[in-house]
Amino acid sequence: MAQPLRKPTSLTQLLLWIVIAGMALYTAFAAFRMITITLADAGNIDFHSYWYDGVLFRYGINTFERHLNQTPPPLIEYIGGIKDNVPTIETLNIAPANPALGVIFFSILGNFHWDTAKVLWLIIDLIAMVAVPILLFQLLPQKPPLGRIGKIFIFLIFFTMLPVRICVGNGQLPLVTLCLMLLTILLVRRNQEILAGVVLAAAMVKFSVGTAVVLYLLYRFKWKAVVIGLALHIIGFVVYGLATQTPLDTLFTEHIGVLLLWRIDIGKTGVSVASLLPNEGIFKTGSLLLMTAITGLALARWYRPLSRIPEANKSLIWLAIFSLMTLYITLAIYHSYYDSLIVIASFAVIIYVINHADRLALSRPQSLFLQAFAVISVIIFNSPGETIGGFLFGRENMDVWRNFNDITGTIILIIAYGILLWLINRLVMRPQPMTTEAL
Repeated sequence: MAQPLRKPTSLTQLLLWIVIAGMALYTAFAAFRMITITLADAGNIDFHSYWYDGVLFRYGINTFERHLNQTPPPLIEYIGGIKDNVPTIETLNIAPANPALGVIFFSILGNFHWDTAKVLWLIIDLIAMVAVPILLFQLLPQKPPLGRIGKIFIFLIFFTMLPVRICVGNGQLPLVTLCLMLLTILLVRRNQEILAGVVLAAAMVKFSVGTAVVLYLLYRFKWKAVVIGLALHIIGFVVYGLATQTPLDTLFTEHIGVLLLWRIDIGKTGVSVASLLPNEGIFKTGSLLLMTAITGLALARWYRPLSRIPEANKSLIWLAIFSLMTLYITLAIYHSYYDSLIVIASFAVIIYVINHADRLALSRPQSLFLQAFAVISVIIFNSPGETIGGFLFGRENMDVWRNFNDITGTIILIIAYGILLWLINRLVMRPQPMTTEAL
């Protein structure tokens, strides 16, 4: 049986380790930047909104009505006997970003003073950063393995991705959500569906990202985990209504209005197919329907052939299908640039396939194309961010750089989506010996 990685020449090996050393130094710099930005006075701006929701909930205030000027007492007591007011950080969002269960969760951190809470959230983010690649390695086929160099590259790529750095610096949720989604899949694979349902409920707090794993589980008929996850959200919804003395029908209307309708027609650029088209409703609806039709037809085409492949041999296929669903959700509707960090799952699949191109009977042009795509994507996603943007365009024109990131991020995700469609179709419809023996 061939080895998963060809033995490199001495020169190639030396170049690989030079690249790895350079990426490791960049990783250290990125980590330093993420921590300093987060701990700065203006850091964690998005997490401040979540934390503020939690503080309001502690006092029985319906945060979905915070625009009605409902505010907590002037002085709030935090854990440790600290009494202080609610600090502001730049501009405060007028509406919550999370469903009721999410607000309840953040009320735990709302017991801590802001300076402590954002450090705790930074620790959670950093743990998720380390956990995501480890979970991906667990979900990839173990025979043949990815290999040491492939694992190192995935770690370093993920740690230095600009979307990841922005997510941590802003205190956003996609990083933790991706970690929870991967953990859900791993628990389902180990037949721990009850625990998977609990983790799924946490992943669904960021529903604009977490919906991907729900669709994945439904495709695999893992009803128990989905039912448990939804049930926990319903329980959280009822508890929230009782705690804030809000009629459930009113709370339901607020959920729909604030969490869905208010965000569905965002007139700004972002990472989605619609962001490349004119900013008109027909293009947004059309891109959503097109992405849904393509994804749905592909999943329907693969369903019966998948049933003929032994379950123990489908690790790579299932991870690729999950990755496809994350790209579908991201591209079909508006998402922020930092949400594109979910592409790391696709990168993991592609890097694994590159490492085992011979076993998968890929032609040399196909393998070279995947390698070129991976290298170019990594370079673009690992740009220095606002440092280079400010240098090239000036701080007053940073929107130009941000729009560039949105456009290039969208294009990379679209290409990755196409690659996964082709790759899954190849694995399912024309399985190679490797597919039916080890994957």
